[in-house]
Amino acid sequence: MKKAPGAVVGLLLLEGHILAVSRKGNRVDLGFPGGKLDPGETPEQALRREILEETGITATSLVEAFEDDDGFGRICRAYWVPTWEGEAASVEKGAFVGWVEPWWLLEPSCSFRDYNQKLFDKVKGLQPKGRGRGK
Repeated sequence: MKKAPGAVVGLLLLEGHILAVSRKGNRVDLGFPGGKLDPGETPEQALRREILEETGITATSLVEAFEDDDGFGRICRAYWVPTWEGEAASVEKGAFVGWVEPWWLLEPSCSFRDYNQKLFDKVKGLQPKGRGRGK
């Protein structure tokens, strides 16, 4: 039986850049917006909540892309977020939120760099040409 995911992340693309968030208190430990599921949440509900809480963006569509161990003992399900509403901003005090070139998420300072690389490898076929942003 397949283990249910305990965490989710979302990949948002804009003009060759990826929306990244940092861990609180460490602005160079970058990853994708996301987090753990709350009791009773579906992975999709959890990701929409986490993206909104961390970045102020409302995800309007999700495409499941990949599922694997996140390197910290959890199954993490990744989604491509092809459309959204709102502008990215730091919502949590002490955290970085911004559009970065993909290589920033593979730096040694990134706790999830191995998972980030797996996700990049899996979603190459999902990346649209053009802006990628809804509305």
